Amino acid sequence: MSSDVSIALSPIQFSDLGLAEPILRAIADTGYTHPTPIQAQAFRWC
Repeated sequence: MSSDVSIALSPIQFSDLGLAEPILRAIADTGYTHPTPIQAQAFRWC
């Protein structure tokens, strides 16, 4: 398996999206760790 494939299969976390710390804390407080695919795509545009 190439490294490109393993990167594509590793789940994105909210902390990978460059969100502000207060937002990350609020998300963590609700128990979420991984964005949905549409959330991950949307946050990357910000």
